[in-house]
Amino acid sequence: MHFGTTKPDLPAATNGLENPIDRLVNAYFVKNKIEWQEVVDDRTFLRRIYFDLIGLPPSEQDYLNLKLMPAQIKG
Repeated sequence: MHFGTTKPDLPAATNGLENPIDRLVNAYFVKNKIEWQEVVDDRTFLRRIYFDLIGLPPSEQDYLNLKLMPAQIKG
């Protein structure tokens, strides 16, 4: 069986975490005694994502696009 076709065993939903990715991350955090960080504002989040993925800061247009994005899409 190829690794890409195997389905990981998901930990049970806890602490209101139902998303599979959140559940996997939470299990890792618990195992390694890491605490979840506070939720940051949209501007800080966008800046972190851009630097992590692209290595450059977002443009003012990127900030404006995020500001205009409906809340239900942001999560």
